[in-house]
Amino acid sequence: MQRVRPAAAAAALAPAAPQIRVERFGRRLRRLRLARGLSCTQLAYRVGVTEGAIRQMESGQTKIASFVIGLRLARVLGTTAWYLANGGAADRDEPTDDAE
Repeated sequence: MQRVRPAAAAAALAPAAPQIRVERFGRRLRRLRLARGLSCTQLAYRVGVTEGAIRQMESGQTKIASFVIGLRLARVLGTTAWYLANGGAADRDEPTDDAE
């Protein structure tokens, strides 16, 4: 008969912690593009980049767009640049005017 340590037994019975999936930039870009019903070609044209550039961003070959391209992408996709880049609410990390 094998002895089971109390800590191991408790860990085996404890519910698994929920796994938080963080959506990466490329996946978020693709989801937003598809939600707008845009092809890579259409988005590229509206933003002023090549279709290949959009495909590279979506596939993760380009981790994030340049600042100006990010602003254009956000405008065309109907979101904020902060959400497009980070995927979350901006209110936690934004500087305030109270720091005087």
